[in-house]
Amino acid sequence: MLAGIAEVDWEALYHAYGPASDVPVLLGAVTVGDDATRAAAWWELWGNIHHQGSVYEATLPTVDPLIALATWKPYPDRVEALRMLRELAHPAAVRVWHYGADGEIVHDERRQREVRSALLGAVQQHADELLGSWREESEPVRRAQLWLLSVLPAVVHRYRDLVDAVLPADYDELWRRLVVGEELDEEQEDRLDELEAWIGASDEDG
Repeated sequence: MLAGIAEVDWEALYHAYGPASDVPVLLGAVTVGDDATRAAAWWELWGNIHHQGSVYEATLPTVDPLIALATWKPYPDRVEALRMLRELAHPAAVRVWHYGADGEIVHDERRQREVRSALLGAVQQHADELLGSWREESEPVRRAQLWLLSVLPAVVHRYRDLVDAVLPADYDELWRRLVVGEELDEEQEDRLDELEAWIGASDEDG
């Protein structure tokens, strides 16, 4: 996986703050760092490739390493990798940009559409790899898998058992709205915050 990361021309890709030359270092740190190093690297990675809900061209080549981490059983941050994949597959916005000849910011709308489609497609292509183990997983990983499934409507029918086993019944209607992409009202947005807090709870939190 680290060799694959090194093969990407990160300098030619941009994230929220400019050329993405720091991304391979961050991916390496979340992969092999100690607890404190991983936590700091995850924080910075989120801010760079998923900045305030927006993703970038540099986000796309992070998907394969994140899938590898999310499916690596001994890896301690599988939940974090699954949660990030969920947000990358369903971003609030996609921004593909670079600096022009005079230092101006230039956006590429066509590439933005391509990146959005490619992000969802890449995660969806690996859905069975990411979700198929759910019966054998810990409760935190199952919840993260359920959260990822909420943005993969094309495969939900294959994982009804996961939904039935993990999702509390009082979130059924909200879950349906998430999967089909219906707009949420203010009350439902509050419920979504509750659901996301429950998704991220530890075994001890309940």
